[in-house]
Amino acid sequence: MDLATTKEPNESNKMSNIFGIGISGNNKLDLLNLIVLACAGIVIKLFFPENYSKLGNVGPATTTIWGYGLTAIALTIMIFVAISYTNLTVKDDEQLFGSKINFVASLATVMPIVVTLLVIIYIIYLNLTFFTKINTNKVTPDYHTYSFMSSALLLLQIIFISNYLLQKLNVSDNKVDVTTELTKMVTYILSFVNIIFIFMIHITLVFFSTDEIFI
Repeated sequence: MDLATTKEPNESNKMSNIFGIGISGNNKLDLLNLIVLACAGIVIKLFFPENYSKLGNVGPATTTIWGYGLTAIALTIMIFVAISYTNLTVKDDEQLFGSKINFVASLATVMPIVVTLLVIIYIIYLNLTFFTKINTNKVTPDYHTYSFMSSALLLLQIIFISNYLLQKLNVSDNKVDVTTELTKMVTYILSFVNIIFIFMIHITLVFFSTDEIFI
């Protein structure tokens, strides 16, 4: 009888995942769903853009906002998932009396996701600010090149973040894993290169334009 009663709390702890409420009872399945959602937003932007319009009310900027909006939602949930992974590897006494240490560990865990999310927010901001200009295709050919490169880099960032979270999920404690840290650094590097491309996109949108509209 004692063994039966002591099993229940352990099983309930294993069931906790996203936000600590156990959406599906399977951490890897929940993470996979988020990865698919994040990648779907980028795929929509790359391969299913709307046609240009003379009025500029619809177009590629519309697709980018919606597609990257989905990716941003998925990454936001991933932040809470990463925090939950950190909490699962922290001992109960550390959670009660070492909250500062736990906070620092959680912050370090989510930083690659936060940086990528900020990159997406920046891109959405540009598409909202220059909504009509992009939808009427009054942009230079360089804009399209930089935009494609940025999307490709963003897709790579999502892949590395997914690998990073899977590695965090498989680590049984808070010890530093070389592969996990390397994946984190690669994500930072990709984010830095992506920000350079976005700066170039911003410059082309502000200082360069064309009068041609291709529909």
